[in-house]
Amino acid sequence: MVRSHGCIVFAGILAVGLTTLVGCAPTPPPEAVLEGTWEMTTTESTDLTQLLLTFDAQGELSRITYQLDGGTILIATSPTAATNVDGDDVSISVTFSSNALVFNGQLNNAKTVITGTTTTYITVGLFVVQINNGPAVLTKQ
Repeated sequence: MVRSHGCIVFAGILAVGLTTLVGCAPTPPPEAVLEGTWEMTTTESTDLTQLLLTFDAQGELSRITYQLDGGTILIATSPTAATNVDGDDVSISVTFSSNALVFNGQLNNAKTVITGTTTTYITVGLFVVQINNGPAVLTKQ
């Protein structure tokens, strides 16, 4: 009889545990809205014909594809980057060597277009040169 009572208690605990597990799926981070590939367009850059940013399910930048004038394609996998989404505000910072590309913008209501600006930071010796690249738009592909 004690054994049967223990099985009932164990079955009850197991049922509560499974209900908790099924009902409490982890909430994705706000950056997860970036999942997929986005194309960046700018009005200021003439030699960069296409820039694609690909984000994983957690909203972390996982791949960058650059297409330069003349057809040259450069691909960076596992770039050093930081992404942040706070409401509709989006910031993406990509670091390569001691240089950086920073994008700051606002996400539209449909979560398909981010309108903002880009800034490049280039290190030359002991100096950091900041280049304001002007307006840019990221469009989800």
